[in-house]
Parts: sequence; structure tokens; C-alpha cells
Amino acid sequence: MSTDLERELRSANESLRERALALAKRANDMERFHNAAMSRVAYWREYALSTELWGNPNPTNTPPKDIPSEMKNGFTMGDVAEIIYNYGVCLFIRMLIRRLHIIQNRFH
Repeated sequence: MSTDLERELRSANESLRERALALAKRANDMERFHNAAMSRVAYWREYALSTELWGNPNPTNTPPKDIPSEMKNGFTMGDVAEIIYNYGVCLFIRMLIRRLHIIQNRFH
């Protein structure tokens, strides 16, 4: 084989490899986008179904502003640790607990 022909073949091979890698990356990106979109669809479908079956979740109680003084010593381990007040919304957890109770009641 001549060296010119070898160079042309190597060049064509490298070009095909680069194109194949670009297509594989694009396919991977499209698959990731599809999976993310389907997980969002599944979440909202589950939310809509649970709302249709069991209604809106019960409203959560407002947490107290401060820990009662008689309990602070236990929470702070004798004033070793500080208390950081950080509240989060747990509606989803309450919905799951409610569903579990309904399912348990069906089988008992």
C-alpha cells in the first residue's frame, strides 16, 4: 500500500470515528432528556391520581417557634450544641403516610 492511500484511509477512519462519537453523545443527551421528562410526567401523574383518589393532603400543623424550655437541655446535650431553627415542608411525606394507613386498613 502506498503511504498516500494509507493517509487517506486513516483520515477517513478518524473522520468516521469523530462523527460516530458525536452521534453517540447526541443520542446519550437525548436519552437523558427523555428520562428526565418521563420522571416529571410520572411524578405529576402520581400526584394527580393520589389527589383524585384521596383528595388534597391534610394541612400541616405550624411548628412551634421555640423548643419548650424544659426540653432545651436535652436537645442541646447540656448546652454543648446550638439549636438551629430550620423548617421544611413535608406535605409529600404526609401524603405517603396517609396512603400507607389507607392501604393497611384495606388488608386488616
